[in-house]
Amino acid sequence: MKNIQKPQSFLGMAVLLTAFVFSGYVFAAKKTDSPLSFADNRHCVFAGQEAVFSLVYDAGDSSRRPTQLQAHLRVNRRNAARGKANLKPDQNGMMSGKLHIEIPPVKEGVVMPATLEVVIPTDKADNANDISSERKLYIFHPDPFSSRQVWLKKRKLRLFDPVGKTAECLESANILHELIHNKARIDDLIDGVLIIGAGISLNKQRGLLENARTAAENGADVMFLGIKEGQTDLPGITGARQGHPERVILRGNDVVKAFNKKLDVLASSADAERRSHDLIINAERGNILGSFTGERSEDNKSWSWFMAEYENGGRFAISGLPLVENWKTSPVPRYFLLEILKDWEETGTVKD
Repeated sequence: MKNIQKPQSFLGMAVLLTAFVFSGYVFAAKKTDSPLSFADNRHCVFAGQEAVFSLVYDAGDSSRRPTQLQAHLRVNRRNAARGKANLKPDQNGMMSGKLHIEIPPVKEGVVMPATLEVVIPTDKADNANDISSERKLYIFHPDPFSSRQVWLKKRKLRLFDPVGKTAECLESANILHELIHNKARIDDLIDGVLIIGAGISLNKQRGLLENARTAAENGADVMFLGIKEGQTDLPGITGARQGHPERVILRGNDVVKAFNKKLDVLASSADAERRSHDLIINAERGNILGSFTGERSEDNKSWSWFMAEYENGGRFAISGLPLVENWKTSPVPRYFLLEILKDWEETGTVKD
């Protein structure tokens, strides 16, 4: 995996606790003293589409209550778009508004940096007292796969998706794949990439984890895109029945930046339909298990990325990131998937 310091192989739970306990990373905006700010940490937007940003203004005790802000999107130091947003009063002197602004198109393969400046103007002719805030943006082409069809065919991408939501995402992004309807076929895979669709319940799909681990041991790359619920043992950590991997990696939701530093960290939503399903490792009756509940625990560290790498080049990965849930609203999920497929192709067999 790119830009990740080589992890140590697991020798036991003690190594797990000492080698991988670190806090998550959030790609936040530059700190500012301006009372005008963006309400989230989003920096990645689709090219050629309208983007919506929520903004907040802290009026404090001031009697001044502005009703509107202006926005300027600059690309290569040139104004590419303008916009306005109405501000409405909230509680405790706060005001809020939603800015709708058109993002210019870019060529496929280009990630264009841009700067979005929002301003509450004053009556001063020199603009010296204007209230402003800036956000650095990265503009992504919405379809990074259309010109990669031959490459995708060589990658032998397969999808097992009982829930059906992941298939819709892949098809909408021109990601060539073969649907697998019978999970018994998974045992026979020896190469290529298998994606297990988001929303899987291990309680209902019994034996699926074992099928997936067998495929990884045989040389295939396997990735779960979001397990909704259930418990399981984990290769390399819990003494799983299958073969022992060469390497195990655990990461928080900052894993997207390990593949591409421009990508946003996808925050978990309070909405149950858009909530991430992180892996929680805990002990139960003397056995160490991984569980998926969709609820973050204060007592146990949660992980957004688990990956076991095998000597023959196979991989077994579980993502807890809300990729499918953010597929239509952010370029991060499809570009994260692209980076994974590229990285897995380049790294090949695990080497020390």
